[in-house]
Amino acid sequence: MKKITVFLLGLIITFAGYTQKTSFGSPYSAFGIGDIQAQTTGMQQAMGNIGVGFSDRLEANWVNPAGTAAVRRAVFHMALHGNGYQFQSSSNKIPQNDFNVSYIGLTLPVAKHGTFSAVVLPYSSNSYNIRNEIYDSTNQFSYRELYTGVGGINKVQAQYSHSFANRLNIGMAGSYLFGPLYREQYVIFPDTSGAMNLRLTDQYKVSDFGFTGGLQYKLFWGDSSWRKLSKDVNSFHTTTIGFNYNVGRALATSREYLSIRYLTVNGATQIVDTTSLKFSKKDSSGTIGIPASMGFGLAFEDFRHWMIAGDFVWYDWSKANFFNQSSVYGTSFGMHLGGYYLPDGFKGETFWERTTYRAGFRYFQTGMQIKSTPINEWAFSLGLTLPNKQRNNPLSGYTIAIELGQRGTIKNDLIRDNFMKVTLAFNLTDRFPWFIQSKYD
Repeated sequence: MKKITVFLLGLIITFAGYTQKTSFGSPYSAFGIGDIQAQTTGMQQAMGNIGVGFSDRLEANWVNPAGTAAVRRAVFHMALHGNGYQFQSSSNKIPQNDFNVSYIGLTLPVAKHGTFSAVVLPYSSNSYNIRNEIYDSTNQFSYRELYTGVGGINKVQAQYSHSFANRLNIGMAGSYLFGPLYREQYVIFPDTSGAMNLRLTDQYKVSDFGFTGGLQYKLFWGDSSWRKLSKDVNSFHTTTIGFNYNVGRALATSREYLSIRYLTVNGATQIVDTTSLKFSKKDSSGTIGIPASMGFGLAFEDFRHWMIAGDFVWYDWSKANFFNQSSVYGTSFGMHLGGYYLPDGFKGETFWERTTYRAGFRYFQTGMQIKSTPINEWAFSLGLTLPNKQRNNPLSGYTIAIELGQRGTIKNDLIRDNFMKVTLAFNLTDRFPWFIQSKYD
């Protein structure tokens, strides 16, 4: 694996532009920076997106960088996913599907107790197509509004985590956030002769940095009893306490704005006038803000046999304005619960005895209110981590995760988003540790 490290790093850069959706997604992504995407791996997605207290010797943790300290082999991470949506109103249902790369990452142990990890993945997605018909007081059609958006913010994250006495793990991560957001709005009078139509186009380009810090502390228990603490850091029974913090900040953003008024005469478009404005990153016209967030997590584990973990995550949107427009979000929070069961990870002879079974649940109060109605989200998840059949490299594996959930409501003429996400994740692990002192000259 050492020989292809440069090649894998090249893949991370090459696929940076392919992590965004290419078809229309949830209409709720029309607000602010769009849908914030899960910053979790396939294993974590199968367990309700747990991350603050989660650590694994085969998997990086990009939610809490401290959780990567346990990885002592070189690991290449990659995942693909497909989404299926059904957008439902009180009178209509519309299906939508898409397929994309979830993330590409590489984790390397670079010191005796230190681990480096890098990943490219989407941070937010802006993907919607909304049509609104306006009627007058006599219930006669008046005009049509169209809203479309595409693009999103990508993230390249590099992090380092260090373990102290195999109990306290500390991690720091720096990320580069970049990408375009395209938005268009139309006001059209198709049945009114001589009426002036309007097209508004906005293009935002983000380019700035973000920072995350985290820590985890492990309590080891006697192998025969959870009631007695152990001084042995090799004990299989552990309780992990985790904490992470993401710095909220205004991102440097350029903006190009175009307004066009036009007439439609006998099917032909006649432009009446245009207005264009361009704001550089140094202008005070506005910025795009990302929220500060803080998480607390607990994980109880019998190593390579079972684990149950839970997270509580809090988001502060108060300073996350969108070009001087106050955020539509208030304070929001999420709860995650998940775990795994492995029948016999050490001596299992059959394929299914060495397969890891995962499940989880998550609930997210988005803080968004539309027509005085809160927009919340929940989802259940299931998954399998299938072991590598090659006995000479048993640590590599493949995870299949399925998530079923719902966001929003059909009350007050709103839209309910029923969704299913299927993720296929790969963990390709080096057979031998990199940093082993040679016994022979």
